[in-house]
Amino acid sequence: MPGPVSRVAALLGAAYMSATAAHHSFPATYDMFATAEVEGEIASLEWRNPHVVIDVRTREGVHWRVEADPIGALERAGLSRRRLNAGRHVRVAGYPARDGGAALYASHVLLDGRREYLVRPAVPPRWTGVDD
Repeated sequence: MPGPVSRVAALLGAAYMSATAAHHSFPATYDMFATAEVEGEIASLEWRNPHVVIDVRTREGVHWRVEADPIGALERAGLSRRRLNAGRHVRVAGYPARDGGAALYASHVLLDGRREYLVRPAVPPRWTGVDD
């Protein structure tokens, strides 16, 4: 019969497995060898860790789930929550969902056709003629 210590260890192990299962595997979800773009307006924003999520509504009315790095990484890239307000025009490039759905993981964000934010480490600018 298990003792109190082994029961606590089992509960902690189950809690850990539950938390890690909730955080998906990036390469299993997104195709890191392909690039997709979506353009539209920001419909909503989830400014939270471990990933910021931007809902982009295209001109055709399709909603794209754009996932990005954690808040700290976006802020280091110069992209703040106040810049991602609903209704703002945005163009995003990134890694498309492997399942073919309307989702991608952002590498580049272009706001109002003027300012490009490089939101993944070591990616070169994508859109030429865009101010830094």
